[in-house]
Amino acid sequence: MTPRTVRSAALVTLLGFALALALPASELAVFFGPRKAGDPNGLDTQTVKLIKTAKKRINAAVHELRLKSIADALIAAHKKGVQVRMVGEDKYYDNPFMKQIRAAGIPTKSDENPNAIMHNKFLVIDGVRMMTGSYNLTDTCSYNNYNNLVVIEDPAVAKIFDDEFEQLWAGHIYDEQVNGEVHKVTLKLADREVPVEIFFQPRNQDSEQTVLEQLGASEQAICVLQFAFFNGKVGKLLVEKHEAKQDVKAVIDYSMVFGDFEPYNQVGRLVESGIPFCIGDDPNGKVHHKVFVVDPDGANARVLTGSANSSSAGFNKNAENIIVLHDSKLAKAYRDETVRLLRRREAGKVTIAPRGLTGIGREHKFDLTIESGGKPLKDVELSMPFHWRVGSLSDVSAWKGDESNLRANLQLQSRVPSRYTTIPVQMIVLKGANLTSTGPGSKATVRVKALRMDPGTLPGKYTVYARGSDSTGKLMALPQMPVVWLFRTSAENVGHLAKLLESQEIRASTDLEFLVRDLVSSLEDDIEKGFLNALKDFVFLLEKAKQSGNKRFKIVQPAIGPLVRKLNFAIGEGGPNAEEMKKLVARMKSLAGLRGE
Repeated sequence: MTPRTVRSAALVTLLGFALALALPASELAVFFGPRKAGDPNGLDTQTVKLIKTAKKRINAAVHELRLKSIADALIAAHKKGVQVRMVGEDKYYDNPFMKQIRAAGIPTKSDENPNAIMHNKFLVIDGVRMMTGSYNLTDTCSYNNYNNLVVIEDPAVAKIFDDEFEQLWAGHIYDEQVNGEVHKVTLKLADREVPVEIFFQPRNQDSEQTVLEQLGASEQAICVLQFAFFNGKVGKLLVEKHEAKQDVKAVIDYSMVFGDFEPYNQVGRLVESGIPFCIGDDPNGKVHHKVFVVDPDGANARVLTGSANSSSAGFNKNAENIIVLHDSKLAKAYRDETVRLLRRREAGKVTIAPRGLTGIGREHKFDLTIESGGKPLKDVELSMPFHWRVGSLSDVSAWKGDESNLRANLQLQSRVPSRYTTIPVQMIVLKGANLTSTGPGSKATVRVKALRMDPGTLPGKYTVYARGSDSTGKLMALPQMPVVWLFRTSAENVGHLAKLLESQEIRASTDLEFLVRDLVSSLEDDIEKGFLNALKDFVFLLEKAKQSGNKRFKIVQPAIGPLVRKLNFAIGEGGPNAEEMKKLVARMKSLAGLRGE
């Protein structure tokens, strides 16, 4: 039996892999993937099954269609007289499957917006039943990625999604409403009632606040299953709940740790706070869920799922849907899925010193201290952040707390963390370290004497993802991992500013907003030390940007005030650079339109 089959069998035992609740008035079922092709509880199988029930119409708002069985089912429905309409994301609008759909005579439309995505994943059948969740209609989302699919038979719920589809079909895909409606329905099941809330983005510009209110109502626990996790307010709230002794746990996709945008996401915040966390470590699939579970054992248990990632784009910009299901049985099923994916040891700790590194173009050194935490550790794997590289094994040393040398146990390895990327991650491995549960032999130190970063590495928080094994050799995430801050030097910040001011990329303005804080901090440090070269270059760049009418000047302009105040303080202290500082103050006041100070 293959490992994937073992996992599937375990789920069948735990959940029946599908929690199905048959009702006279309404029906509700949830399915988890991935599953093998042809599995009766597979997300693809359930989607085809739903399509085959259609007698009058199918309205499909799908981010991507890339699976023959589903395309064939839609075409078959169309041929037997069912009205089929599809709205999709323009990025995938001309793939072979969509061409096949159009060739069969099925009308389709795309969002035609390069700045946002049509990210919905819902189908409505005959105005009485529908499906939504994180599941894209693709081979990878069916057979590789971790997803959930909610199927509801209820005319009121179906009408809400039908009405949204009509808005999308009419071209009102990205219409915004500051107080967009939160639709409320109660499913009348055979043994209980399930209150449901549904809202759509960007039609509802209060989506972020609605999600925060749902999570903020927790009294006991929050489970997080997320593909992209960027929202700072959600991250802050989870930390507050954890500090209030609530049971918070999170499983996040590998790309949030082994990806270019790690400094922008909330993983570092979770790790720093000690929230039980791991990444999805299946190299064949992504954690593609967009799920929060609130108080699964409480009186007001609920699940938030749908298509929206926990990001600014997911809550405010893209075409999305979020559905909140107030039901303890569903909440427990989603909680159990979170626990199943939370592959984490009960003990073990890694810390780093120093906790801050300055200079992306510099060579760095640091120590990683490993503690077994009261349970023996056989092997330890320390994954370097994305684009961080140790040159050779001679740049690393290791020893135990009992002073025994671990040089022979050291290995430098690299692996591609997922089939979705070609860039390998470098790992420092202590093979057969055999840390004891207590005593001097329970600790080890790994010293990195020379590490470099790729030039495009972003500043911010980085996690050294740490895994350890027991006597079986199975590696699992350690409960406590080190987070290190990476800062640019002032010269690097100013150099990056120059590039962003002239960049033609759409996200350059957003990158500038992130840069300003670090830029000010690094220049203030320079002023304290009497170093003015980078500050002079900064002022020159701003003068040039203002004179040329560069619209991004206004993004950087707020940095001037704090720097002027810092310079005035330094001038008051006296020193050999006071006259140069006065000249810079005058130029900066002119740029900012300042008179006082």
